[in-house]
Amino acid sequence: MMSDFDQWIQQIANRHSLIPYGIQNEKSDFRVHVCPVVKRIYVYPTPPIVEKLKNLNMVERLLYLSQPVSYGGGNSAIGLLIPYNLIPECKAYQLPGSVDFWEYITRAKNGTSDKGARTTRLVSIAISEGWIPFRGNVKEVTNIQEQILGIDLTAGKLTIQIKHDLNGGPKELGGTGNLFLQIAERNNTGEH
Repeated sequence: MMSDFDQWIQQIANRHSLIPYGIQNEKSDFRVHVCPVVKRIYVYPTPPIVEKLKNLNMVERLLYLSQPVSYGGGNSAIGLLIPYNLIPECKAYQLPGSVDFWEYITRAKNGTSDKGARTTRLVSIAISEGWIPFRGNVKEVTNIQEQILGIDLTAGKLTIQIKHDLNGGPKELGGTGNLFLQIAERNNTGEH
C-alpha cells in the first residue's frame, strides 16, 4: 500500500505529466549536490532526509514544493526546495582556490547528460584528492540498474548519488538558500 507521501507525489507527478521518481526511490548511502553558483559541494546521508521528507505535514510539503523545472519543451522535473541547513548531517565543502572546476561544469555543451558526466567527474576527483572525506577507491557506476537506484559513484562500500544543483546553496553567496530534491521527472527514454 502506498504511503501518504507517495500518494501525494503521485498526484503532483500526474498534475505535471511526470512520473514519480526521485530521492524517495534512491538506494544511495549519500547524496552530493554540486552547486556552481555558490562554488560549494553539499554532502549528506540519504536515508535521514528521505525519512524527514516522508514525515513532512501537508503545509510543509506545499511550502517546499518547487515550480516544475522545464527543459527541452515541457516540464522535466519537480521537487522540494529544502533549506540546506535543515537537511540532517548536511556538510558544505569548498574546493581548493587554485582549482577552477566550476567553469568546466557550467560550460557543458551537450545538455544535461554532459553536465551530469562533468559533475560526476568533479566529485570523483574531489573524493580521490581528499577534498570530500570519503574513504576507499572511487569508481564511477556504469551499470544501468544501479544508476536507476540512484547510484552514480562508489567510494569503498559507500554508494553515492551526484546532483548538479546550479543555484543551490546560501543566498548570501548567490544561491537560492535551498537544495533541490527531485521527486518526479519526465522520462522520455524509459531510463532514470
